[in-house]
Amino acid sequence: MAIKKLGNSFERLGIVRKINELVAQVNKLIDAKSTPALVFTPAAGAAADTNIAIADIKTEDELIAVLRYDMNEGKVDGITNLVGEAKISSAGNIQIDTTVTTGDLLLVVWNDKSASA
Repeated sequence: MAIKKLGNSFERLGIVRKINELVAQVNKLIDAKSTPALVFTPAAGAAADTNIAIADIKTEDELIAVLRYDMNEGKVDGITNLVGEAKISSAGNIQIDTTVTTGDLLLVVWNDKSASA
C-alpha cells in the first residue's frame, strides 16, 4: 500500500512539495507485503491532553512521529518530535500529554496496521 500524499494544509510553509517528493520516492521502494503502510496527516495543534482529530487512525495503529512545527507570526521557529508524549486516545484521535501546541502545525506519521497486515 502506498503512502498517502499531503494536502494543502502545509502549503504556506512551502514543505508540501518536498514531503510529497519524499513520499513518491518511498512509494517506489515499498513492498506492500513486508513494509508498513505509513500515513502522513497534517493537523492543527491543541491544548495538552486534548483530542486532536486524525482521520482514519485506530487504537491498534502505531504512531511513528508527531512533528510539531512551532509557529511564530506565520514562520516556523523550530520542529520537535513529540511522539514520546503522544498517544492514540481513541479511534480518530491522538493526544499530547504535556506540551501545548495551540497555534502550531502538526505532522502526524503513523503506521496503518490494517493496511500493512
